[in-house]
Amino acid sequence: MMASQSNPRLSFASYNCRGINDQKVDYVRELMNVHDVLFIQEHWRLDEGLSLLERQLQVANVFGKSGMDATCMLTGRPFGGCAVLVKKTLQCTVSPIDTNNRRLFSCILRFPND
Repeated sequence: MMASQSNPRLSFASYNCRGINDQKVDYVRELMNVHDVLFIQEHWRLDEGLSLLERQLQVANVFGKSGMDATCMLTGRPFGGCAVLVKKTLQCTVSPIDTNNRRLFSCILRFPND
């Protein structure tokens, strides 16, 4: 799969962040500087927190879901959550796939001429 004519390969990485805070956002930003797509697990954010993560990063679009149900009272520490971060400079569309599962996120990346 081609990312662009000047960079013929995509670079992927995966990171189990065990809760994403300001320090870890900086690390995720560093990962996004060298990778095109980043899979993160255990971000511990509610769905609304993913848009905040996107604003904090500024370099990537964030697609994913929380492992927690926002309609229930949260007791104990936060848990779960998975997301796919796609570098904003990639010319692709991202189509999430409904999995009907809070523990699983899936999507299709489509590139021009693919």
